[in-house]
Amino acid sequence: MRLIRKLFFLLLLLPMFATGQIITTIAGNGINGYAGDDGLATSAEIGIIGAIATDGLGNLYFSDATHEKIRKVNLSTGIIKKIAGNGIQGFNGDGGPADSAQLNMELGGWIAVDSIGNIYISDSHNNRIRKVDAITSTINTIAGNGTWHHYGDGWPAVGASFGSVQTLAVDHNGNLYISDSSCWIRKVSPSGIITTVAGIGILGSTGDNGLATSAQIYCAGIACDKQGNIYFSGDARIRRIDVVSGIITTVAGNGNASCYPNDSLLTALDACTGAVELVLDAYGHVFFSQPSATYSRVRKIDSWDIIQPVAGYGSNGFSGDEGMAASAQLSYPRGLAFDTCGNLLIADMQNKRIRKIALNPACLPEKVSKIIATNALNIYPNPATTTLSITSPDKITQITITNLLGQAVYTQTCNTEQVQVNVASFPAGMYFVKVNDNVVRKFVRE
Repeated sequence: MRLIRKLFFLLLLLPMFATGQIITTIAGNGINGYAGDDGLATSAEIGIIGAIATDGLGNLYFSDATHEKIRKVNLSTGIIKKIAGNGIQGFNGDGGPADSAQLNMELGGWIAVDSIGNIYISDSHNNRIRKVDAITSTINTIAGNGTWHHYGDGWPAVGASFGSVQTLAVDHNGNLYISDSSCWIRKVSPSGIITTVAGIGILGSTGDNGLATSAQIYCAGIACDKQGNIYFSGDARIRRIDVVSGIITTVAGNGNASCYPNDSLLTALDACTGAVELVLDAYGHVFFSQPSATYSRVRKIDSWDIIQPVAGYGSNGFSGDEGMAASAQLSYPRGLAFDTCGNLLIADMQNKRIRKIALNPACLPEKVSKIIATNALNIYPNPATTTLSITSPDKITQITITNLLGQAVYTQTCNTEQVQVNVASFPAGMYFVKVNDNVVRKFVRE
């Protein structure tokens, strides 16, 4: 019966495998170093890529853990630049420009980006989570007091202690999830209060179908779906925490990390996963990286709970650009992210590159990414709560305000130098004001 079921799904999926997806390099020239800022990302030297994340503006962020820096690639222009870290290992700079601050990520450097473009950094060896503000580009500690412990639940996160802070994820409500090496997953609410959502401080994989706060866990990677449910990897499994009930279950993996990954359309719970990092697409499919010393894969769990190959073939190496992703070689892929078009981005760590699989090749991630700085246009207050004022020395003839998805939420035709827009009904988040169809500025609705 199981064989018949697998053959049935194989027939359903043959059209997808026949077309395949093309893989390309979008950052890194394969040289282990630090060079190339303000030039093309594909010509840049980068070190060990700790993690990657994207915002809704067409930008990719990654941690260059070797050089203690966070860098950004504009996916529309292909230009790379540094946004945080001065390259000196240590801890200082809070309250000042992020690009002048000291970080101590070592080989960690997990990052996450929220819906308004704030960047969260796992400053692992400082036992802190730091935040780069989307508007001011200043850096501050938002969780962790620098000590090694499990302490502080129910209190402001800046006074809490962690084991070694590791992976990060932000849900659509602005909750920040943090895993640490002491076998806990903790949450920092938008108000800054920290609580534990999973783990009892003992490594293990027990507790399925019970409360996550009573379960033993491993945690390597963490991600959230659109509903706010938490997925995390560890111990050759992928587990899920229901955001409403707090119940934990296993969704993939048989607990065997040493087996060779079988791409023969196994059901998720039967599969050998060895998942490290996770990301979910818009449809709730789980994509995961599966690196090892001998082979490297990126795979996914489809709507039928079947494991499918996505990228990686044969032994570790670098090959396959401009060809089918499933036939390309990877070398220890780690972080995963989706761009605004739904294309999959992979941190190909040992190849010192970031690669893209064109899942939606007709789309270009440039809908709202071209932010033109100008002193002529003034938008205030920013952030705004009720009324946004827009002034210009030139006549304003057209105003369009879009959200992070590029959807127009406000339009106005006028012929004046000053306009006031009532934004009280706008949901909290980041927006873009386009004036006269050529100047774009961002503002935050608090």
